[in-house]
Amino acid sequence: MRGTLHYMDPKCVHMMLDLCAKKTLTGFAKRRDFLGISDTHAERALEIMERELRGGKSLTRTELNKTLEENSIPMQTQWMYHLACYAATRGLICFGPPTTKEETFVLLDEWVTK
Repeated sequence: MRGTLHYMDPKCVHMMLDLCAKKTLTGFAKRRDFLGISDTHAERALEIMERELRGGKSLTRTELNKTLEENSIPMQTQWMYHLACYAATRGLICFGPPTTKEETFVLLDEWVTK
């Protein structure tokens, strides 16, 4: 795993996160520091994503970005990409149903059961 979201067989997602996420997550703090994302902003973003996606909802990257901005997360260049990847590596979100324009995100545990 690296700082990229991957498509994979849903049966493998939790196993891959168990095997690889810990090592991948160690590099996220340095990247957040480079981007100017505080730990507080990162953790708050996860809380907002969980709340907004709960109940089988899906949001596009643009909608998720707007939702974070509306909840006092100052979305600057590359913040959405980093926060989405961080949330996915933490096992919170994954890609959801495809649309014709952009990918969507859903809660991993609602979309892919263990």
